Formats: sequence, structure tokens, C-alpha cells
Amino acid sequence: SAERAVEIRKTIVNYFADNKPQDTTVAATWLAHKAVIRGALIRAGATLKRKLEETSRAKLRDLRLAEDLHKSSPSDVTRQAVNKIRADLEVHQLQRVERALRKLK
Repeated sequence: SAERAVEIRKTIVNYFADNKPQDTTVAATWLAHKAVIRGALIRAGATLKRKLEETSRAKLRDLRLAEDLHKSSPSDVTRQAVNKIRADLEVHQLQRVERALRKLK
């Protein structure tokens, strides 16, 4: 996303501001900056993964609560709520599968 791109740009700018080429060789600076970028990308990926997992857990928790409510007092309203949450969860899971398939390419 645009936020992650801005964050990674800031990381690169900060790296070169903190590590002047005259302090080390160009090759060492290049290798170190690649490690910094790799770390920033890993951090961004881990953050995204945590958010996606939390979203999945929240949707599953909402589904369980809605199903329990529907079992205790069945009605069209509670059934519709359960169906909506199921549909949302399915869309979310399909998006996760799509991302995983894109990684395979």
C-alpha cells in the first residue's frame, strides 16, 4: 500500500542520512542498505500478516456469537446476520487465498 511505500522510502532516506558513504566503502554501504530494506519489507509483511490474522479471528468470533444467538433465539434477523458474517468471512478467506496464489507465481 501507499503507507508501506512511504515507510520504506523514509527508512531508505534515514539510512543514507545516518550512514554517509565517506564513512565506509560503497560496496559495504550498498550491502548494508539492502539488509535494511529487506528488514523493512519483512517488518511490513509481518504487520500485514498480523492484521489479516486478527481480522480472521474477529470475523470467526463474530460468527460464533451470531450463531449462538441464532440458536438461542432463532429469527430471520439473526439468520441474516449469520449469513452476512459467513459471506464476509468467505470473501476475506478468498482474498487470503488469492494473495497466497500470487506469491506462487
